[in-house]
Amino acid sequence: MAQRFDTPFIGRGNELARLTGVLERAAAGEPRAVLVSGDAGVGKTRTLTEAAAHAAALGTTVLTGHCVDLGDVGLPYLPFTEILGAAAADDRLAPALAAYPAVDRLLGTAPGAAPGADPGSRLQLFEGVAGLLADLADLTPLLLVVEDLHWADQSSRDLLRFLLSRGVLQRPAPGGPPRRLAVLASYRTDDLHRRHPLRPLLAELIRLPAVDRLELRPMADADMARLVRAQRTGPVPDGTVRRIVESAEGNAFYAEELLAALPGDDGPGAPAMPGDLADLLLIRIEQLTETAQQVLRTAAVAGRRVAHALLRDAVRLPQDELESALREAVGRQLLVPDDDATYTFRHALTREAVYADLLPGERVRLHGVFATLLAGEGRSPQSAAERAHHSRESHDLPDALAASLEAADHAQCVGAPAEELRHLETALELLVVVDAGARPADSDPISLTLRASAAAARAGQPHRAVQLTRSALADVGPGTDSELAARVRYTLAGNLMRIDHLEAAFTYSSEALALIPADPPSATWVWAAATHVMAARYVNRDEDAERVARQALDVAEQLELTDARADLTISLVGLSAHDRGSEQGRERLVLARRLAVGAGNPAVEMRALYNLAIGCYESGDLEACLPWIAEGLDRARSAGLLTSPYALELRYMQSLLLYTLGRWDECARAAAADTELLPPAGGFAIAPALYVTLARGSYDTAVTTARGLLDDHFDWLAALVAGVVLTDAAALRGDAEDCVRQLRASTELLTDVSGVVPYAAVRLAALALSAV
Repeated sequence: MAQRFDTPFIGRGNELARLTGVLERAAAGEPRAVLVSGDAGVGKTRTLTEAAAHAAALGTTVLTGHCVDLGDVGLPYLPFTEILGAAAADDRLAPALAAYPAVDRLLGTAPGAAPGADPGSRLQLFEGVAGLLADLADLTPLLLVVEDLHWADQSSRDLLRFLLSRGVLQRPAPGGPPRRLAVLASYRTDDLHRRHPLRPLLAELIRLPAVDRLELRPMADADMARLVRAQRTGPVPDGTVRRIVESAEGNAFYAEELLAALPGDDGPGAPAMPGDLADLLLIRIEQLTETAQQVLRTAAVAGRRVAHALLRDAVRLPQDELESALREAVGRQLLVPDDDATYTFRHALTREAVYADLLPGERVRLHGVFATLLAGEGRSPQSAAERAHHSRESHDLPDALAASLEAADHAQCVGAPAEELRHLETALELLVVVDAGARPADSDPISLTLRASAAAARAGQPHRAVQLTRSALADVGPGTDSELAARVRYTLAGNLMRIDHLEAAFTYSSEALALIPADPPSATWVWAAATHVMAARYVNRDEDAERVARQALDVAEQLELTDARADLTISLVGLSAHDRGSEQGRERLVLARRLAVGAGNPAVEMRALYNLAIGCYESGDLEACLPWIAEGLDRARSAGLLTSPYALELRYMQSLLLYTLGRWDECARAAAADTELLPPAGGFAIAPALYVTLARGSYDTAVTTARGLLDDHFDWLAALVAGVVLTDAAALRGDAEDCVRQLRASTELLTDVSGVVPYAAVRLAALALSAV
């Protein structure tokens, strides 16, 4: 960590001892992580800096990454990009990166990486980062410091979850002890409102055995007094110390700023204490020369950290004046020079106070300056998100639109679908206010909304995908190209099937087919037909499904659409007399898989593997299902499709079969694997393991988790498992009334819109009867 402090470290001895103990154990081969929390100004950065200095003195390599505040849309993987960049710049560590090409995407060095390219496997990226860090920890004891998690983007949160739950903290070195690695991560508690996205992650991480939590509380008055006196070489009047301690209320940064702003005189005419920290900071800043204030105001618009070259170009001062202003700001401990030619505000609160004090026109102008500079030649693709932020704040909406699309491309390339989605949603908002002539060529509203829906689906947000596709449909008008209109409808049908809205899916797939003719042949018609076949089968229109499937298969063969041939072959196997459980059916599914592999379509390949597993299940050969499931999940892992619908269904089958076969330990292990990669709507995939949890007597855990499956959006399989667990739990308690209550509630949830009661109601009724 680059920050340097001139005053003694006071008042956090116990906390520092805890951290240094963790670091010493990690250096000896016991990897640990600590989440350090506290209000702004309480001393998190100073405490982490002292801990990092202690680690470095022991021979540990310290790599630091920072999260930044860019509003609702963050920079994907920013703290890890910074950490990996530091590793790449270290001659001792850089050679290890060659073994992990997946991480090149984060460093912007991946060969052939281009916007719109296949985002590849997100899991491969995560495992690449974990493997690299583990190898680095074999070379040297390693400390990762991640600051300001409250500003982290979703992809960074997901990667941190992976690393701590099944990555570097869980991986033993081959033939030896665990890696010598520690992770320290800080966040502001006063920024965590009730719906803050960091809260769920913290709740998960603190349950992990290798993760500790350290809260920095306000400092004791005696320590605060020592801190105040240590700030000056000469004596500080007792009255001044007392007034500062009373006003600062245990906040170290506030106390330091109060002392810096007050004269030493403690007589009757001594000025009153500023009542607000922001006002106090501004009083300090107003003591600077006007040039130094100008540099600080410009730096505040850039963010907490700013590269020297970017700041130099933005302030447009002669070199000697700029250096003098920077030296003044550094000497007053407002800015801190870092080793990588950047400047950092000593505290985020200082930056926030300076930024809030800018005049409206000044703020807009400076944001415009940074947007222009970031658009210049030589800037990295990662800067697109920053440029989009500055363009929005400077009201340059056409450039904000273009930059948001570039940022979405970059997020797609580095495998950050959540950030891609947010950038695309921002672009869609901007489309409304940007004139058509000022829009980029690739910003057709309907196509852009379809792309956003695809990003939502990849991010594990199927309901958001449906909302976006419905929005695209609302934009379809009489003048819309018929193929695009059909694509919107069959995409909506596919998304609706993922959330079990089957009748609506059939309606839209039928409309898609009606919009475009089968002749002349087109790829759009083939895929519309393939979607319609699935939707028709789900609503028991088997004759319609088979007729369309055979017609579409002929067209797919004519157009040499190999992946469509594979998809339609799979559908026909499920519809024909030679069902999935027969030998002939399996042969055709194996052929379909081979076609999908040849076409390079892993999603269709996953569907083939899923159907091969289901075929064994339907024929009653449960043991034969498991190899197909394992192969399917391995393929999903390598293709980055572990959150895809078929991968989630395979995980559900795996847990259910292992439970049914009495292999309960394996069931529990399978359910615990890769949980950090499950999307919000994917909890059903490991739900059958709750049957094991309940059967082993963990009643409260099973019931609480089952109720959680019923939260948020409805999922049929999740509702089924929850209903079975809650009904069975009531039966085990001997509570017949609650059994009947759970039976009725679950049956109502599981009954489809046509009123057909599912077969699962028989199992629920049997459980209820067992309590009578």
